[in-house]
Amino acid sequence: MIFLFTAFFSAWDLYRTQPITLYDKHMESYYGTTSYKDIKRAGIFKDKGQSLINPSMVIRESNILMIEKRDKSVLMFSEEHYEIDTLVRRLNARL
Repeated sequence: MIFLFTAFFSAWDLYRTQPITLYDKHMESYYGTTSYKDIKRAGIFKDKGQSLINPSMVIRESNILMIEKRDKSVLMFSEEHYEIDTLVRRLNARL
């Protein structure tokens, strides 16, 4: 049973981790097609996991590419799966 659940969630993670393709007028990702006109801004958010015992101590820190759309929705991409520094530079050049 554990093997089946591990295989299922591993396959689901691979399905969700699809490449981001940038075109002249839009971008495609697992969120679908997004026009550059619909994007308000793109930037890197630093997510800091703090200790429950000592809030000033950071346990883990990860970077997340956040793309805010004009309709107030947000697209998020983790640095674990994507080169977010390159993506944010290329996106901001097209905005």
